Amino acid sequence: MNNLYTYVLLAVVVSVMLILYLLSSIGILSVEQEIITRVLSIIFFLAGTTWLISGELKKNKSGLSQLKKEKIQILLPLVILLVSSVLNKVAGTIATALFVSCALLFFIRRKEFFLPNKLYYILFGYVLFLFLGTIGTHKGFHFPGKIYTFLFLPITFSFFNLPNSALLRIARLFFRIMLLYLAVCIVYWWFNFLCLDAGFIEWATSKLSFQLNMFDWVEQYKLSHGNEFSAYFFVNSWSYYYHPSYISIVLLFALITGFYLYFKQDDSSKITLFELIIFVVACFLVLALMESRIGVLIFCILCAVSVLYYVKLKTKHFKLFLLLYAVTGLLLIIFGKDLINGFYADEIRNSLLKIATAYIKDHFWWGTGSFEQATAINNVKEVLFPDLKDFNYVHNQFFGNMIQFGIWGLVILVVLLAGILGLAIRKRSYLLQMFLLIMFLFMLIEEPLYIQAGITRFTVFLTFFVAICDSNSIRKKLNFSSVLKNQNLNDGRTN
Repeated sequence: MNNLYTYVLLAVVVSVMLILYLLSSIGILSVEQEIITRVLSIIFFLAGTTWLISGELKKNKSGLSQLKKEKIQILLPLVILLVSSVLNKVAGTIATALFVSCALLFFIRRKEFFLPNKLYYILFGYVLFLFLGTIGTHKGFHFPGKIYTFLFLPITFSFFNLPNSALLRIARLFFRIMLLYLAVCIVYWWFNFLCLDAGFIEWATSKLSFQLNMFDWVEQYKLSHGNEFSAYFFVNSWSYYYHPSYISIVLLFALITGFYLYFKQDDSSKITLFELIIFVVACFLVLALMESRIGVLIFCILCAVSVLYYVKLKTKHFKLFLLLYAVTGLLLIIFGKDLINGFYADEIRNSLLKIATAYIKDHFWWGTGSFEQATAINNVKEVLFPDLKDFNYVHNQFFGNMIQFGIWGLVILVVLLAGILGLAIRKRSYLLQMFLLIMFLFMLIEEPLYIQAGITRFTVFLTFFVAICDSNSIRKKLNFSSVLKNQNLNDGRTN
C-alpha cells in the first residue's frame, strides 16, 4: 500500500510515453505542438501536487489535531516554499512572501519567539560583512536587496516550533512532489525527443543545441542565441525555470531527503526502498538529460556516501566497504582523472579562474566590494582573453569572494561553512552533512551566494534542515504573552 503512489505514477508515465511513441510513429507529433505539451505538463504537475498535499492532510487529521490545527498555516506555505525551488522565480518570490507572512501572523497570535540556532549568528555576520562591503562601491553604501533572504528565513523559522513528526511529513511530501516533477520532466523530454533529430546517447553525453523557430517560448527565447536552444530547455522548461545547475541542486536536496527518510524509518513519514530506487533512477536520468555535469558528479558522490552511511548504521561490514571505496577511489584517480576533470571544468571556466587569479594577485587584501565582480573580471578579460564574451561573475564562490573582498572574503566564507560543518558533526545530522557536501562541490563551479537563485535555495534548505535537526531537542523561547501580562500587572500595582 505504501508504494501505491509510486506504482500509479510509474504506470501513468509509461502509458503516456507509449501513447506519444505511437502518435509519433504515425506522424501526428510535431515540435510546434510543444506549447500544448508544456501547458499539459504544468496542469498535471499542479494537479498532482494538490492531490498529494490534500491526501497528506486527510491522512494525518489526528496528527493535525495534536498540532492544534492552527499550524496548518505554517505547514502548507512551507511545503509550497520548498516545491517552488524548481519553478519560475516569480513563484519562488510569492512562495517566500507567503511563508514569511503566514509565520509572522502565527507569531503575532501566539506571541512566542524561539531563539535562532547559533549557526544563524554566523550567517547574520556574513550578511553584515556583505553590507559593509558596499562601502566604496559604485552604488555607494547600501543594503543589497538580494541578501534579505539570509535574514528573513532564519528569523521566520523562529516564529514557530513544529514537532519532528510534522517536519518529517513535510520532508516526505517534498520528496514525493519532486518525484512527480521528475516524472513530468521525463515525459516532456520524451515528447521533444521524438520530435527532434537526436540520439539518446548523444543527448545525455554531449552539449547539444537545436536550431528552432519557436516564438511561443518567450522566456526561453530571451536566453537563447538567435533561434538556438540548448538541450536542457526540452527537459525542464515546462516549469518556466530552466537553469540546469540550480534545478540539480534542488533535486539533490530531495535525494538526500529520501535517503534520510529511508534510513530513519519513522512510522509517520517513512518511504519504501522501491520509492527510493525509482527516485534515484529518475533523478539520474533527468540530471543526465539536462546535461548537468556537476549534478551527475555530485549525484554519484552522494549515492556512494549514503550507501556507506547506511552500511555504518545497519550492518557490520563498514570496514569492508571502506576498503572497497578506497580501492575504487584509487582506480578513479589513476584511470579516470580526465573524466573527473571533464565533469568539473571546461575551457570557459578555466579561463575564468585564470582571470580571477590575475585579479586577486593585484587585490589580495581587498577587491571590488559587494556584488561588483563584473567590471573587474571583464577588465582583466580584455587583457588576457579579449575574444571571450563578458561575464557577470567568475563561477567559483571561493574565487568570487576573494575578487570582492580579498583574503577576507575567503576567510568569512570558510567561517560560514565551518559553522555548518560544526553543527552537522555535533548533531550527527546526515541532512546537514550532505547539504554541506552538495554546496561545497557546487561552489567550485558556481556562485550560489552571489546571485538570488542561489541565495534563496541555499537559505531555504539550510533553514529547513536545521529545523529538522533542532526539532529533536527543546528549543528555548521568549514568551511575549507572559511579558505583556507581567507588564500589565506592574502597571496595575503602580496605579
